[in-house]
Amino acid sequence: MSCLPTYRRTQTILTVFLIAMFLVGMAALTNPRGNYEWFPFYSWSMFGLVPQQETIYRLAVLDSCGHPVDFRDAAGLVNEPGSLAAYHLVQQMGLSIANQDSRQLSTLRRAFEDSYLQSGTIYQIYQTREDPLTAWRKSGMADEAEMIGTFVTGEKLP
Repeated sequence: MSCLPTYRRTQTILTVFLIAMFLVGMAALTNPRGNYEWFPFYSWSMFGLVPQQETIYRLAVLDSCGHPVDFRDAAGLVNEPGSLAAYHLVQQMGLSIANQDSRQLSTLRRAFEDSYLQSGTIYQIYQTREDPLTAWRKSGMADEAEMIGTFVTGEKLP
């Protein structure tokens, strides 16, 4: 009895399986939800999807000594320092400053200040450009932040 038919059958099954894995993995790229992986199938291009440079805005509140404290670490100075809605408002305020849209900035500031800050609070918005590959090369060090605005709660925009 020869092992050749068993070998050919195994070879055919493996070939069909590998082709099917490749096709399903490539079809995952067209998924509108952005999910590039359907276990146990995956796209071979997943390693090319490294996030690129990203601009992130951060908000710091000045404490009683005038030192900036990151909003997320300012419990006692602000309401809900871990709020995701606050994070999104800060991102939108930063974009408004970058786009020089004072009308939108005024609306966003009012919403942010009413929800998270006390009257008379001084706060600053910083712009940070983050590049994951650069941070990895620098052993996780963040890029320098640039202050793009200083505001006082309740103060009108110029």
